[in-house]
Amino acid sequence: PPRRYWPLGAQLALAAAAGLISVVVVIGVVFIRSRDSQSRPQPEPRQVTYVGDVGRAEISPDGQYLAYEKVGVPIKIIVQDLLGGSELVVADSISSVALLRWLPDGARVAIAGEFNGRFTSVTVPRLGGIPELTDYGSRFVTSPDGRRIAVWDLPRQTGLMLTDASSGQRLEHFDIPGNDLWIAGVDWSPSSELIAVATDSGNLWVIHPDQGTQLLAVADSDGI
Repeated sequence: PPRRYWPLGAQLALAAAAGLISVVVVIGVVFIRSRDSQSRPQPEPRQVTYVGDVGRAEISPDGQYLAYEKVGVPIKIIVQDLLGGSELVVADSISSVALLRWLPDGARVAIAGEFNGRFTSVTVPRLGGIPELTDYGSRFVTSPDGRRIAVWDLPRQTGLMLTDASSGQRLEHFDIPGNDLWIAGVDWSPSSELIAVATDSGNLWVIHPDQGTQLLAVADSDGI
């Protein structure tokens, strides 16, 4: 069939209309996004500690309490009620703190550090009490579902041990490949399915315990 040619004026009119429609669409998208952002409540910063020299800090799983390190000689661990309650010193006589974490139930705080000249890890009740030594080594992180505990040590410890939180039974050991790597930090994903392991050489590994696999996610990022 013969081709149909549009007059030049019609072609220009169609092009202009298409451009106008595109502009209207873009303006509409920007307007909608702007309206959505304005309708969302904006977070307001609020000061919750007034002691100064705050070091490590962790919010409890239910969001009601803040456990933090008050740097000084000696170091103290303080739990602050974020809903207006009082603050409480739950541990003191600490020379250094290497780890501060809430246990998944929010009833106890785990602390790893130097206590009376000995480097170890303890748990203390949120409401205060006698610290209890753990069997997990100097550093450990409990999975959010409370089922497993990832344990590691320093110095020159390149592996990560998983233990059962209820029985204490060792489940699996993961070797972190590399030469003379130290583990600088460990954390679980919110789903308790993955573990992130950072080394002091700047590598970041992701471990899938259920599959028994580990992946180098970030390589040599100039140190941690």
